[in-house]
Amino acid sequence: MARALLVVFAFSLAVVQPATARADLPGEGYQNHLLFSLGVGVDAIHPTDYDAYTNAFNASARGQSGQANPSVALRVPLMATYYGPYYSLVRTGVDADYFFPSAKIGNDTVTNYGGMLEVPLLFGGHYAFVDNRLILELAIGPCVAAFTAAGLNGGNGSRSYQQLYADPGFGFDSEIKGQYFLSPGFSIGLELGYRILSSSDLHVSGASSYYQPPFAPYNSPGAKPIHLDLSGFRAAFVLGFTAL
Repeated sequence: MARALLVVFAFSLAVVQPATARADLPGEGYQNHLLFSLGVGVDAIHPTDYDAYTNAFNASARGQSGQANPSVALRVPLMATYYGPYYSLVRTGVDADYFFPSAKIGNDTVTNYGGMLEVPLLFGGHYAFVDNRLILELAIGPCVAAFTAAGLNGGNGSRSYQQLYADPGFGFDSEIKGQYFLSPGFSIGLELGYRILSSSDLHVSGASSYYQPPFAPYNSPGAKPIHLDLSGFRAAFVLGFTAL
């Protein structure tokens, strides 16, 4: 009788207990961990509508077309990543992009400054190598341009320039990342990505309609609104700090 009870007890444990603990699966050593990361990098951008706006301004100021057009933005991402079971991950945070090229236009030194504050929500997967020290990640998902500003700033104050804003807009983001843990709580990594993110119509603060500059061709009937498009490839060097 006792032997029969032992057999039943052992069978019950085999049924109730999982065959493989999740932490024991290969490449999943960082499951149920939360990582905060801070990075610095660049975005390759080509905001066509905004370039046309600055070119038109250059022409009105008797400057050369193409001067002070932004092509690269400084990028500073601050992110939180949760590594879940079954090799999953969820990432969100804030990603700030800022550009500030300057050029001599007419009799003034003009700085073209602007950027976006992006809030992504990315879903993807991860896999750990080298005794859980090296983690490779792939994630995609929607993003929001939570704040957008752009404007021209004269250096000598000889002209008055307008700072412009945009309403929140939606886009799409994707990234691939590799990070190496120097210790269980600290990592260094490289992140590459591509996003599609364009602002709504740029307008003056508090205005309900889009901004129409007082120079051709924007002062003519049927002129199109201006957008700030920060779509393109990006890269960043990232420091990670494990919270749990």
